[in-house]
Amino acid sequence: MRIRKISEQDYDAYISVIQASLDESVTYGEEIVNFFRDRYNRDYLKNKISNGTFYVAVDNEQVIGLGGIEEGWIKKMFIHPNRQSEGIGGRILEQLEDKARAENRNEVFLYSFPNSIRFYQGRRYSIVEDIALEMGGLKIRTTKMKKEL
Repeated sequence: MRIRKISEQDYDAYISVIQASLDESVTYGEEIVNFFRDRYNRDYLKNKISNGTFYVAVDNEQVIGLGGIEEGWIKKMFIHPNRQSEGIGGRILEQLEDKARAENRNEVFLYSFPNSIRFYQGRRYSIVEDIALEMGGLKIRTTKMKKEL
């Protein structure tokens, strides 16, 4: 498994990993899952990727995980459900934190879905606050977290 910067050829695989993760979601109801399923399309992701630095984890030429960083915020961390608990998320997160350090940042932030809070706490992220973000007319429960670098 290796981690590299995303390329335009990865977009469809990137979307596939997100969709697979959403299909396995037990955190949110169908309405919120469908909102994210519709939101994370090629144009949306292409725009987001152009504003930050995104990486993919690749194994046997297949994208199995992804994540990005933009202005000190960790974004769009997803690992294919069949490949979770293999250390892939931790490796991507290390890459993103290294990028933040290279930008002379002293801390990074992220919004975590409820099912990922323990993953981040295990990597020294602390909870800042639990909030409900309004997106697409829906209130989506999430947790703002940060890590001192």
